Order: sequence, then C-alpha cells, then structure tokens
Amino acid sequence: KNRYFITGVLRNDGSSRLAPGNKWAVFPAVSASWRLSEESFLQNGMFSNLNLRVGYGLQGNQAVRPYGTQLLLRTNNDARYPFGNTVITGFAASQVANPDLKWETSKQINVGLDYGFKDNQFTGTIELYQKKTEDLLFEVPVAQPAVVSTRLENVGSLTTRGLEVSLDAQVFSNASSSLTSGLVLSVERNEVDELGLNRQFIITGDVNGQG
Repeated sequence: KNRYFITGVLRNDGSSRLAPGNKWAVFPAVSASWRLSEESFLQNGMFSNLNLRVGYGLQGNQAVRPYGTQLLLRTNNDARYPFGNTVITGFAASQVANPDLKWETSKQINVGLDYGFKDNQFTGTIELYQKKTEDLLFEVPVAQPAVVSTRLENVGSLTTRGLEVSLDAQVFSNASSSLTSGLVLSVERNEVDELGLNRQFIITGDVNGQG
C-alpha cells in the first residue's frame, strides 16, 4: 500500500585472517518503516513526508592483519651463534599464535524519523541509536617473561549511544541551478563496559621527554 516496508538481510561472512573454527559467522539484520504521511489522518496536514523507521542488526569486523593468528619468526641479531668459521643469525618469535581469534561483533538498534514539509522544501531526520560492540580486536600486553610484549586478542565490550538531527532547506531552485542549506546536530557517548580477564586498564601509550 506504499505505506509499510520491511527489509531483511542474512549474511554469512568468512575471513581467512581469523583462526580456524572462527572464520565464519552469521550476521542478520531487519528494518521496517511506516510512511505516516500516506495515512488518511495526516494527508492534509503540515507534513509532505513523514516516515517512521526502526532497525536492528549485527555487523562483523575482521580487521586483523594477514597471518595475525599465527606464530611468526624473524631474524634476530641477538640470536647469533658461530658454527665453525661462520656466524649464523638465528630466528626469534615476532608474534605469538592466537588460535582463538574471532570476529568482533556489533549489535545495533536505531529508531529514526524522516520528515518534510512545505512540499519538501524543508526536510530532515531525527535518529537515535545504540550499538554494543563485543569481542573487540585489540593489541594487549601479555604476561612476562614472554617472547613478545603484546598479542592481538578479543577483549571486552563497548557501548555507543547517539543522537543525530538534521534540517535541510531549499533556498532556491530553477531549471539550471539550485541551492540547499543544512544544519546537523550530532551527540555521541561511548562507554567501555569491560576490558576482559579482570583488567582495570590497558596501556595504549606512554609519556616521555623533558618537562
């Protein structure tokens, strides 16, 4: 009836960068909208377009460098040893294996309102959203002594909440040109829910030098 819409997506994504057994994951999403401006009780009102929508879905992030789950070796001048009359340079681990590395996942829900009035001379959106990201891909320190100082792991979770409001106005329009002006308000808050394994903090940098 040109008033009610629903869309569904089902993704089965695979990535060779992740560990065996964790390469594949399913990410569904669904969204629906209701064009209120097409209803009889609003057709003669101030709105030329009014559309209410809601969506929920899962997304995956596989931002892992190639071979990021495997043990990697490289030559190391600290691992030199004489064999006869020749000095041989040995290998040392530059990265330890992580056989449990898997997809970082985000669950997001959003509610939005698209509006327009005066024959869509003025249009805009109001959007509310919340996203919960789990199994974050993050480089974290490993217990010492060890052959490396850090390892890529799935750690903790993060919650993001936000509000976006926009207003666009068509200043003028003719057969050859047009001008539209717009305003956007965006507010977002991020909160780290947990860092995993009873961590209270993760070192991401240091401060050094004079002063």
